This record gives sequence, C-alpha cells and structure tokens, in this order.
Amino acid sequence: MVLGLSKPRIIFFHVLPNICRQLFVYMGNKAATVVNLYAGLAFIGIGTDITNPDWGTLLYQYRIYMTTYPRLVIYPTLFIAVLTICLHTTFDSSKLEKGEMTLYD
Repeated sequence: MVLGLSKPRIIFFHVLPNICRQLFVYMGNKAATVVNLYAGLAFIGIGTDITNPDWGTLLYQYRIYMTTYPRLVIYPTLFIAVLTICLHTTFDSSKLEKGEMTLYD
C-alpha cells in the first residue's frame, strides 16, 4: 500500500489510463495479424476442417478456377484485405495520439 491506496485502485486509476491507448493500438495490430495468419494457415491446409467455409479454405479450393471464374478468388481476398484495413484504421495510433479516441475522456 502506497499512501493508503490499495493495489487495484493504483492499477485501475493510475496505471491503466496511461497505457490504455498503447494497448488499443497493440490489440488492433495483433487482431489484423491473426486474421492474416489464420487465412494463410487455412490456405495451406493447417487450419480447421476443410469442410468449414472460411476465407483461406475458399481461396485454396477455388484457386484452380482463377482463370475461368476470378470472382471466386477475388472476393475472399478482398474481404481479408478489408477486414485487415478496418482493424488497422479502427485502432489507428495517429487518432489515439491526437486524443480523438480515448476511453477515459
């Protein structure tokens, strides 16, 4: 106990507000990385069961139709890219540094 304050009070009222912005940026970047890694692992066959429809599996199954039906490959790729960009822009560090997005304001 420092100055009569308990440990949870120190953590929640002094430490957490100061590291909250950096945690949001870190979590947003890691979430986008996880989306790309999961799609990549599903593409090479190390993901879930091949009968489960996810974007990496769709890319793997429809890669042979790329010349005849390119939409089958373009849409899953586009959705992976859009989700990654949305995660990055949602937790963008420039917005957090300017003070536009804060949890405690």
